[in-house]
Amino acid sequence: MHMIIKGQIEAIQCVLFEVEAISASYELIEFGVALATGEATQAFLGTQGDVWDTQWDMLLALVRAITALIILGRYHDHFLARHQVRD
Repeated sequence: MHMIIKGQIEAIQCVLFEVEAISASYELIEFGVALATGEATQAFLGTQGDVWDTQWDMLLALVRAITALIILGRYHDHFLARHQVRD
């Protein structure tokens, strides 16, 4: 079996990049729907007067991903070591 991600740092980076990519994609889809439906963009997006709503959403997604990696990382590594499939 060939490993694409060889180290722990690369794995963490990959997880964080994926979380941010999904978060950004969701925000772009949400914005596109608001434009396509012709509704008032502010009302549809639910920004509630916060012009930084999208950026807050993405920042909080990143913070939550980092928190999950810190809290669950050791448990995950221990679980994988215990249940490693032997070739």
